[in-house]
Amino acid sequence: MDQTIKRSFLAILFLLSVLQTTTASVGLTPGKMAVESVLEGGYAQQAITVFNTDDVARNFRVQIAGDASSWIAVSPDASFILGPKQSRVLSLVFTPPSGTAGKTFTNTIVVSASPNKPLAITSGASMALATVLDGEVSVSVTNNRQAGLQVDALKTYYVEVGMPIPVSLDFSNTGNTPASPVVSLKLYDSQGNLVESAEKTGFSLQATQSQTFAPQIPTDTLSPGDYTLSVEVTNEGRPVYVRSLKQRVLEVGGLNTQGIIVQAKAPSWVTAGDPVRLETTFRNLGSLAASTKIVADLSLEGKDQGKVESEEKTVLPGTQQAFTAFFTPSGSGQYVASVTALVAGKQTDPVDLIVNVTPPAGQSQTSRLLYYAVVAVAVLAILAFAFRSSMPEIRLKK
Repeated sequence: MDQTIKRSFLAILFLLSVLQTTTASVGLTPGKMAVESVLEGGYAQQAITVFNTDDVARNFRVQIAGDASSWIAVSPDASFILGPKQSRVLSLVFTPPSGTAGKTFTNTIVVSASPNKPLAITSGASMALATVLDGEVSVSVTNNRQAGLQVDALKTYYVEVGMPIPVSLDFSNTGNTPASPVVSLKLYDSQGNLVESAEKTGFSLQATQSQTFAPQIPTDTLSPGDYTLSVEVTNEGRPVYVRSLKQRVLEVGGLNTQGIIVQAKAPSWVTAGDPVRLETTFRNLGSLAASTKIVADLSLEGKDQGKVESEEKTVLPGTQQAFTAFFTPSGSGQYVASVTALVAGKQTDPVDLIVNVTPPAGQSQTSRLLYYAVVAVAVLAILAFAFRSSMPEIRLKK
């Protein structure tokens, strides 16, 4: 009898643990990677993305296991919380010490996710089972220095008289040593005469890093008209990039700021007390970089519920940016989020989003009742089996 009850109790615990953890899901990309030619005593980094594909928040932890674990770091944080369906981009930072050159190290990326709220078993114990996913990273180390720098993108914009010309350069260091580019800017008028120049230094880029550098060239002495801008980039005294492009200087007041919301979305149904994510994409149609943020005026059944705002970003001409704002409805009903973009103090036309909010005892109550019903039926079945197994067999005599 005692052994049967003990086995039944263990079976119940197992059933509860399965119901608790079957929805937990961890994602990692890339799942397998090779980092080549990292300089001994140098630096390299590799981006990874961790996903929570579950419907509840999870505690995540990323660890490195293997011979190189002492010099592979997870940045910026190895432990963090991800909400439902959220992801986080991390960097693996490699700093191989002396004595590692000529070797390849294979290591395991261990990503674990555990519930925020452990499953209660008794008043004095709890169960918090973790889901674990393994990835792989191999690192080859060399003592051969390799210089490498490339310009991925170059952008410049029309300006008004007296405004400096902004030049945006996207750099990638493709070598295994630090790069210190020198940017030379030269501005020529329509007759080919050099009218302005500038040289920008003091910018450094670690191996495998990418970064944007934004030098400027003054226009204080220029008249309105068309010009040619020459951009030359050198690294360690060697030219790596040369390009010329048209540039225009306009009269004062010749530039404008304008844009539109190209997309706005929100979930149609949520539960009261859960955060609501408002996602908006804004496109800058003007000729100036625009400081932009999203503002959403909230109402419930026609009554004002305040407003929420996104972070503020600079949107370059001809580009678009995604913005996110959140609000948490306290009551049920139909909410309207009237979304506008605030661009340099001006508002775009509003876009209305409808969010239907159910009370906490709505859909989530049904899920909990179904969960408890399944558990109750399973527990009763196990106990019934245990009871029948422990009953003595009775035979009736004819």
